[in-house]
Amino acid sequence: MTSFHFTFHMKRNHYVIQTTIPHQFGKLLTPQVCDFTVTYNFQQIICHKIILFKASNYFRELFLRDPTISSFELPFNPKDTFNLVIDTIYHKTLNKIDPSNFRHTSILTIDNIVPFYACIEFYGFECLQPLTKLYFDHISNKKNIFILLDAAINKYNVPQICDILLPDILVYSRDILQIDSSTTKTIQFYQICPIPIFSKILNRLLFLTRKEKIILINNFLKHKNIITLQDRETLAETIDWSLPDAYSLFIKYDLSWVPPKIARPFLFDIFEKRDNFLSLFKNEVDSLQTYSKNSIGSRWYAFMWINHIINANQSINVNQKINVNQSINTNHIINANTIDNYPEIEVTNFISTLGNTTKPLDVSLYGLIDTYGSPELDQLFEPKYALIPDHYYLAMAKNDQILFHGIDFGDTAMFKPRYIKLITNAIGNESNKNNPECITVVGFNESDGTSENLITRQTPIPDILNPKIGVIETEIFGESLFNKIQINLEGESILGFKMLRLYTVEYKGRFIPFLKDNQ
Repeated sequence: MTSFHFTFHMKRNHYVIQTTIPHQFGKLLTPQVCDFTVTYNFQQIICHKIILFKASNYFRELFLRDPTISSFELPFNPKDTFNLVIDTIYHKTLNKIDPSNFRHTSILTIDNIVPFYACIEFYGFECLQPLTKLYFDHISNKKNIFILLDAAINKYNVPQICDILLPDILVYSRDILQIDSSTTKTIQFYQICPIPIFSKILNRLLFLTRKEKIILINNFLKHKNIITLQDRETLAETIDWSLPDAYSLFIKYDLSWVPPKIARPFLFDIFEKRDNFLSLFKNEVDSLQTYSKNSIGSRWYAFMWINHIINANQSINVNQKINVNQSINTNHIINANTIDNYPEIEVTNFISTLGNTTKPLDVSLYGLIDTYGSPELDQLFEPKYALIPDHYYLAMAKNDQILFHGIDFGDTAMFKPRYIKLITNAIGNESNKNNPECITVVGFNESDGTSENLITRQTPIPDILNPKIGVIETEIFGESLFNKIQINLEGESILGFKMLRLYTVEYKGRFIPFLKDNQ
């Protein structure tokens, strides 16, 4: 019995196929001994029924249905590759000898390897599939991978080839997959790439974050007219839904493609959190209104809660009722256990983005907060620029003057700071400059005219300097509330003048309700 198991190996950078088909079978391809003819566009190909019966699932079924058949019109012959398939079966090689140098060259090229594979896939020549897959590895590269993909998907409908080409697709996709999907190459790739292959790409590109994967999936699906439930489940498998903040993905991004069995529990959780927050906030507002004729004093306190309700933030224990009346006394000192239940935010970023916008606003231009400080060196270095990316605040004065920078949250805003971070290029080794020696941070409460140092007076810079040059950060302790905070780097001078330079000022802390009782 003839066997059609193939083995292959590399020799001098080409593939050689070996089979147990007797070599003399190739000599039997003559009209006198062949008993079967296939035709396509008036082209005839002669062969043996026994060979096709053993090698092809398609022809095996054909001969079992009609044992007497002697000719057959091919329904599918892409680029006339069926003739190459028969030659490979009979002559045991996918190589040919170049008469000029007697070297072996492959009969498969970038132009015919996809239709060749489509032909053996259609007719079920399973014995040729492993060898052809190796030739794909030999032919494909970063430069021609898109051509092969286009042929496999759009011309010959053999998506199986995408799995074969996956290593090269990964190399190609690293260069073209971008959050900005407007490039021509990216759009073409999205249009061609099957959803299962795209999912495999996302799983293999380990450097992608969940956010980046979601943005890429949304861009990808813009170019897909039909998406099945199986496709949606396949894409959803690329995202880690087990992390505690997974629910927030449904708030921040369009996840309409996520299957209901995954999305439904998160959506229910979000609605429950929002209801709890809204109820808690309403109770606090009611408590404040009964405590005084005035409503909430600080807009940032109210807005902070609204933002957390929208985003269903988990930073607050919603099961714990906060006693607002307990949180306020005549000295504006609050119970530490109480205020820890309020959301903590990074103030500059929170206010400049209104909690969730992507493009920061000029916080001083719209009256959201006020900044003030020593007279700036020029209008290009105003105090507000310490809060705006890619700008900085710069002031200079004589040695007998005090330089400072302050932030004003509003007359009725009560803020409890916990952490402060400054970024300045003042730290350096220039010979004509004296670096700052200490930092002073002062909080002001204008409702009663009090002020308080927020860190140890004249805290030495080396004690709180981050190893990264120019970054100063420190914790702030105490339970007092303030509506203004002012900082000063003391000791920096250049050429006999004092100088204060700030690239970034960040405060972390909590706003709480405060009533300015005019009774």
